[in-house]
Amino acid sequence: VWDSQSKELISSLEPSSEPISGMVVGELLVLGLKSGSIEVWKLHNGELVKYLNQVHGGCVWSLNLGPDGKTV
Repeated sequence: VWDSQSKELISSLEPSSEPISGMVVGELLVLGLKSGSIEVWKLHNGELVKYLNQVHGGCVWSLNLGPDGKTV
């Protein structure tokens, strides 16, 4: 994760599988993985805060934010 103004590296992420889709929600990065799992990372420090194992039968091709602004 890079700072867009200073161009400095803030943190590095190591997803458990190849990322296919992603979206930023506030201070979080949500990744949809090839394995069918979803990971939620804190952008400022690269901490994995949530791992949802195989929530989909195949690749997670896309992610969408729900109308409440909280549900992915």
